[in-house]
Amino acid sequence: MKKSIFAISLAFALASCGGNAENKEAKETVQQPEKTAEVCTYSYSAENTVVSWTAFKTTAKVGVGGKFDQFTISGVEASEDPTKVFANAKFDIPVGTVNTENPDRDKKIVDHFFGTFTDTKSITGSVSHIDGDSATFSIEMNGVANEVTGHFSVEGETVTLSTTIDLGNWQGEAAVKALNDVCNDLHKGEDGVSKLWPNVDVKIETTLTKECK
Repeated sequence: MKKSIFAISLAFALASCGGNAENKEAKETVQQPEKTAEVCTYSYSAENTVVSWTAFKTTAKVGVGGKFDQFTISGVEASEDPTKVFANAKFDIPVGTVNTENPDRDKKIVDHFFGTFTDTKSITGSVSHIDGDSATFSIEMNGVANEVTGHFSVEGETVTLSTTIDLGNWQGEAAVKALNDVCNDLHKGEDGVSKLWPNVDVKIETTLTKECK
């Protein structure tokens, strides 16, 4: 009888030890859940955007810079790929908001340059195609629409679209002459020749808003 009781007790003891070992092993093999990769979305912010330009005067081609204080960029879409935010963008830039930090010059540009254009209260356009570091977009002013190709770059959250236009392609020769005539002496260089070039560098630069989850 004593042997039977001992045998039963031993069996219970072994069973208990075996159960603890299995539980311990089970705990050790539980895998921790993998961390989900961070997903970031980029979106357009008008407050972080600058639309600027550089015109050139004198035969030495001295740059004169300015910007537009007001503009509307529509058709932008938030995306995980910052290069796609402006894929379908359209823009509208009121010419009366030109700002060169010289009020007298600004008035001459509005009155004599844009004022010579045909019904041009705004410069309008849209992005047609973005491929790598190249972008194709249209610009309409003076009743003429043209497609131009520019440079497109993304560095972190900063997106830049830039190009050089020839105003002659928008029938802007008369406007260039009108502005040069009213600014004649101011457009003279060391050679005494007054000149305003038809080439203008244009740039749109913005810092996208980045949100990650």
